Amino acid sequence: MWRPLWSEFWTELTQHVEWFWWSVGLVAAGLAWMVWVGQVNTLTCVRDEARRGVCTLTRVTVWGRSVTEFPVGELLGAEVEVSESSDWTGYRLRLLLERGPLPVATSFDTVTGSGSHSARAAQINAFVADRSARSLTVQDNTWVHQGLCGSGVALLGAVLLALLFRQSVRSALRHRPKPPVARRRKKP
Repeated sequence: MWRPLWSEFWTELTQHVEWFWWSVGLVAAGLAWMVWVGQVNTLTCVRDEARRGVCTLTRVTVWGRSVTEFPVGELLGAEVEVSESSDWTGYRLRLLLERGPLPVATSFDTVTGSGSHSARAAQINAFVADRSARSLTVQDNTWVHQGLCGSGVALLGAVLLALLFRQSVRSALRHRPKPPVARRRKKP
C-alpha cells in the first residue's frame, strides 16, 4: 500500500526517538546555558581626597540589571571562592566586606579556571592596600566563555538532529514503495 512521504519519514524517525530527544535536549541545554549562566559583573570603586568614596557592584544578565553600593571603607579585600563536586570545579570572585562576604557573580565559572579570578582578586587587594589609589574598575564577563560553551552544546545537538533527520529522510525515500500506476486498457 502506498503512503505519503511524511508518513514514511515519521515511521523512520520514531525508530530513533531516543536520539531525537537527546538532540533536542542538547539544543535546549546549550541555549539555557547561554541565557542563564552568562553575565557581566563590574565592580567600580572611587575614592575622594578624604579617602572616602563608594563602590558599586553592577550585575547585568539577560533578565536585567542589579546594583549594589557600599562605602569604600567597608571593602576589606577579595578572594577566589572554590566550589567542587565530583564532576566539576567552579570558581568565582568574592568580595570581603565588613558586613560579610559578597560574591561578585551569582554562579560559579567552570570554564576559565582560577587564574583570571585570582588576577582580579589581586587587583582589588592592591586597591585596598594602596590608600592613595583613586579608582578601581574590575570586570568579570562570563558571556563570552559561557556563551561559547553553551553554543557548542547547542550546535552539537543541532548537528545530531540534522543527521537524524537526514538519515530518516534517506531511509524513507529508499523504502518508499512506488505509487500505483493506472494501466491503460487496450482498445478492442
